[in-house]
Amino acid sequence: MSMFDVLGKYSVWAGLLFGLVSSNCLHAQGVVLNKNDFLKDYVFKGNHLQVSLARLESFRAKLKRETGNYPAKSSLSPGLLLGLRYSINRSNKISWLAGAEAMLLGRNFKVRFDKDEFSPPLVSDYTNYGNRALLLDMVLSVPVWAERRWIYNNRKYVFAQSGIRLNFSLGADYDTYSITLPNTASGFYEIVKVNVTANNEARPWLSIPINMGHAWLLGNNNIIQLGLYSNTSFTRFVKGRYEIALPGQPATTGKYSSSGSFFGVSLHYVFTSANYRIRKAYDKEISEDDTLKK
Repeated sequence: MSMFDVLGKYSVWAGLLFGLVSSNCLHAQGVVLNKNDFLKDYVFKGNHLQVSLARLESFRAKLKRETGNYPAKSSLSPGLLLGLRYSINRSNKISWLAGAEAMLLGRNFKVRFDKDEFSPPLVSDYTNYGNRALLLDMVLSVPVWAERRWIYNNRKYVFAQSGIRLNFSLGADYDTYSITLPNTASGFYEIVKVNVTANNEARPWLSIPINMGHAWLLGNNNIIQLGLYSNTSFTRFVKGRYEIALPGQPATTGKYSSSGSFFGVSLHYVFTSANYRIRKAYDKEISEDDTLKK
């Protein structure tokens, strides 16, 4: 075997070895960062700030009929959540989170009336399904979470979060909703009344939030998280009574309440400050190189 054959054989193996090493390392201005430990050594080495947005579906309100037999019901209602949280990272697997969230929690009261049920009749049949039935309550909350992560890739992981939430409703001491419809005799019928307390009688209450999903490390070394979000509340912070009164018929009355429990899809943008830590590592290496040269 000639010398050129030997050199060619070893150059192939050297190239493969170099490619393997370089594929597991990130070079930034002379700083060699191990990509396999990048999340651990830089991303989760410090604490994070995150902004959260969630599209919610609140569970249906509870209607308990006491008198009469006119049908009424409730269903899932849309809502929205906006939050700001601070994450204290204990390791690359465990974090504690706390912050503040503002929620618009939906509820509804659905009925349908045929115009000929009335004398004189209504101008038209009436159905208040959809946006006509939607009622929104503003709730502020202070959640405290624990997060567990399972990193399966140098830029990806799955997570699960759970904890406890302290809630405060901005709803009114007396909140009323009514339906008044015109008839063909140029008059009006006030058919529905829903009168509730929408702030848990000015008292805070606790609920249990759960959020789990998937996360990606972005090119700017911040994180995007997509999760399934839920909140379980055992306190009915909205509670009161409803009445359906058709002329010449016995009134239908009952209790009306809502707990604010929901499920939804959440999106979180996490500011990691990893670039700052990378820059510090670079500055430290430059300083050490200068010291050695002296």
